[in-house]
Amino acid sequence: MFRLRALLLPLGVALAISAPVGAETATSADGYQIHYNAIPTATLNPEIASEFKILRSKRRGMLNVGVRGPSEQGMGAPTRARVEVEALTPPSTEATRVPMREITIPERGTVHYVGEFPIEEEQLMVFRIAVTPEGSDQTTKVELEQQFFTED
Repeated sequence: MFRLRALLLPLGVALAISAPVGAETATSADGYQIHYNAIPTATLNPEIASEFKILRSKRRGMLNVGVRGPSEQGMGAPTRARVEVEALTPPSTEATRVPMREITIPERGTVHYVGEFPIEEEQLMVFRIAVTPEGSDQTTKVELEQQFFTED
C-alpha cells in the first residue's frame, strides 16, 4: 500500500491511497523540509476524496505539497507557504499553471497544498514547484518528474 512519509502521512492516511502509484520526494532548504508527490486521483479513497473535494478519475492527477519548518521537537512543524506550480509535458517546453489550494486538517495540525490536472496514459509530466514558507523571504524551487499510468 502506498503511504506518504512523515509530513504527508496524516493526509496520506486520510486520503487512504491504495496503490503504489508514485513516490514522495523531499528537499531541505533554509531550515525547511518540502515534501511533494503526484498521483492519479483514482487511487484516493472515495469518502476522503469527497471530503476534500478532489475529483476521483483515472484521467486526473493530483500534486500534493507540504512544508515543515523549524521546530523545538526537531522534526519540524507544519508550515503555511505560498506554493506556485507550473507543469509541462515533454517534449513541449510550454508550461501551464497548476492552481494549488490549501487543505488544513486542524485536528492533526497539518497543512497541505493540492492541485489537480488532467492526465493521459503513460504521460510524463514535469512539475516546477516554487515554495516560499510563511515568514520567509527565501523561495525554494524544485522539480518533480512523474509518469502517469491510467489504464488498469
